[in-house]
This record gives sequence, structure tokens and C-alpha cells, in this order.
Amino acid sequence: MALPALVLVHGGAHAGDCGESDPTRHARQRPRTWILTLRDRTHNVRTQFAGVEAIGGVQKLIPIDTCHGVMVSEPKRLAEILIERCRRYS
Repeated sequence: MALPALVLVHGGAHAGDCGESDPTRHARQRPRTWILTLRDRTHNVRTQFAGVEAIGGVQKLIPIDTCHGVMVSEPKRLAEILIERCRRYS
């Protein structure tokens, strides 16, 4: 299976999970960006930082003043981030 050029992660313990026995394998082998949702009541900031640590850190941490549903609350901003990060690593 080909590895992704870029791993974008957001969330808690499931971050990077691709249904494999080692869910962080891709995250450790590729550049990582974390979208830090500052008003997230599903995964608070402390939990998100623990997720960053659990995958071995990230190259870029991007804070957004929104809730867990960033794709609903800030879709344009999220799209801009995704496009910029993918262009950087493609």
C-alpha cells in the first residue's frame, strides 16, 4: 500500500488510525499537520496535545478558534489549510 504524502490529523486516540495494527505508522513516516480546535468540547486542548505527543509530534500545529466540527463551522478556512499543506508536500 502506498503511503500518503501528507498526514493531517485531528482528534484523540483515533488520530492516524487506518485500520492497521500500528495506527500511527503513516503519521511517523510522513510530515504531519495538526488542526488544533480551541473550543473543542469533544477533545479539549490538553487531550489534543496528548494526541500530538502520541504520534511523535507534528511539523505544523494550526490553531483554529472553533469547535470539534471544524469542517462544518469553518469549511473555507479548513479547505485553505488543506490545500496549502498538500501543495507544500506534493
